[in-house]
Amino acid sequence: RGLTRGGREIALQPRVRALLHRLLDGRGDFVAKEDLLAAMAGEEEPSQASLWRAIHLLRKALGDRGGELVKTVYGRGVRIGVAVTSRKMPARGGSNAPQAPKPVTGEEMIRTAFELVSRRTDENLLLARGVLAHALERFPGLALAASLQADVEIVRMLRGYVRPVTHVQHALDLVEKALRIESDFAPALATKGWLTGVILGDSLAGHRLVDASLARMPHGWLAIYYKVWLLIGDRNLAEAASVLEKGLSVNPLERALVAIRSWMLCVEGRDRLYSYCEANG
Repeated sequence: RGLTRGGREIALQPRVRALLHRLLDGRGDFVAKEDLLAAMAGEEEPSQASLWRAIHLLRKALGDRGGELVKTVYGRGVRIGVAVTSRKMPARGGSNAPQAPKPVTGEEMIRTAFELVSRRTDENLLLARGVLAHALERFPGLALAASLQADVEIVRMLRGYVRPVTHVQHALDLVEKALRIESDFAPALATKGWLTGVILGDSLAGHRLVDASLARMPHGWLAIYYKVWLLIGDRNLAEAASVLEKGLSVNPLERALVAIRSWMLCVEGRDRLYSYCEANG
């Protein structure tokens, strides 16, 4: 029937309306650029420029200044950034009862939490923690929800939002909850290994747990990241660099791995500078 926002009807150009319909049909999944262009096609074939123009107009119509409702990711496509529910609307003058909204799945809740965590502010981390807690309440067998809650606490520690001494036990309790659900759950083993080795100071036990995670998921970027942390803590920078390079060969765009590699390069450059200064008086 159209689009309303704040009780006011919003007029949409035909191509913008077609774009919105196609994105809503995707129900939060990415829609490829080619599919969007096909949906917008009329008497004339739309160009890429007209697609980006339609996205701009749709965001403007939705009041989406920050690109949170209509999300674009290079190489993947465009998607609606909020949960999409549908109901059968009665015909004008009719009285059909609306259908119940489609229930949100655990996978959708996990995806929402990931997006919140990626913003890294404490407000969004706390929102992610709440989403994950709710997911675990609704889906008690979802080990990933408990494990990710622990990782959220680790991010909060690393960014200085909370003190490790006050939050490490809570993070460990969440990891244990995940392992009670699934005893060999690789992400939880990796997280427990980092907490044990870095925060509690038991490097050997930490390595055993992270290695067990890597044995189950050899290319899991989180386990690789935590393994590099432990090796740096052991002052074993050569092996840390080797593990990291293997991880980046499989996960070249994982920003946690890229970030720690950048830090290692800075340290390596500083050490080389110090060596040069000492050698040359």
